[in-house]
Amino acid sequence: MLNGDILVTDNDSMMMTMYNRPLAEDFGIENLYDAVRDGRWIYDLMYDCMKQVASDLNNDGVYNTDDRYGLMYVDNSAAEPYFASANIHLYTLEDGLPVYSADDERVYTLFDTMNRMLSDKSLSIDWGEQSIEPTKIADMIQNKQILFQNMVLSFVRRNYRDIENDFGLLPLPKLNEEQDAYYTMINLSTPYIFVPVTVSSPDKVGFILEALASLSGDITSTYYNVNNTAPRYPQSPASDTAR
Repeated sequence: MLNGDILVTDNDSMMMTMYNRPLAEDFGIENLYDAVRDGRWIYDLMYDCMKQVASDLNNDGVYNTDDRYGLMYVDNSAAEPYFASANIHLYTLEDGLPVYSADDERVYTLFDTMNRMLSDKSLSIDWGEQSIEPTKIADMIQNKQILFQNMVLSFVRRNYRDIENDFGLLPLPKLNEEQDAYYTMINLSTPYIFVPVTVSSPDKVGFILEALASLSGDITSTYYNVNNTAPRYPQSPASDTAR
């Protein structure tokens, strides 16, 4: 199974977090880019930010696209990316066989956090469940009704181009500050290149694939330049590191 420079689908399908910076500033939320750099971008911080902005704007007791939310997600990418971002593997291989390996305290802590974040319909909204079209999502971000959205990177390219707000892109949070790094996942529907065992000329196929991959580096560089929307927002005075 191959990925890398030979294709961009693995980059397109990388899970990230949209960050509505103007909305955060309205509520006095700190520059979250600095939190990321300092290693403080964790679930507890994300949850606190979500609670600050969520509101039933029209006070009708019904939570729909007329209201403001801390997080927007879609049903098939709800909790799954966050297990990956916490570097939690539900199964590991032992002697070539899958073994359930998620029976520990970190898993239970994450599950409790995700349950609080995703089950509270006044706090987060499932755009798949409510059949919200991408154009409406863009409108809600523009209207500062969404603080965070977890989505694949290609969602930005396909649906955010008309948003005038200076949104940013963050990694998925860490479980806690002690976690060694930020992690993410690739959407499970991502196309890859497979070479079946029935190939009669594996050396020839390998040579062609290697040649294609070696000549595709410029495509990957261009891809990131086209999709790199976050740096258009000015950095904080205390930070001059490129995003």
